[in-house]
Amino acid sequence: TVDSELMRSAGGAVLAKRGAEGGLGIAVPPPQGPLGIAIKVTDGGARALAPIAAALLARLGIAVADDLAPPAVLGGGQPRGQLRPTPDLVQRLADLGR
Repeated sequence: TVDSELMRSAGGAVLAKRGAEGGLGIAVPPPQGPLGIAIKVTDGGARALAPIAAALLARLGIAVADDLAPPAVLGGGQPRGQLRPTPDLVQRLADLGR
């Protein structure tokens, strides 16, 4: 699950717990924290949690493994798209701490 994969790939730098309906809680202990993060995917799906969490943690200087990749978006069994943070989210993350 995304919470276990996130904790493993971050090498113990975070604690994470997936909730119902597209929710994810992340605790960041010192030295990058203390910080609590809540992510909610509006449509309730969980497949967007990993790319959002990875982008947010990267902004905080916490590296996550490349294998925490977003799932493939398929149509007819063929790749048709990708999940990635929107430009608006990327900009908002860049503005953190300013």
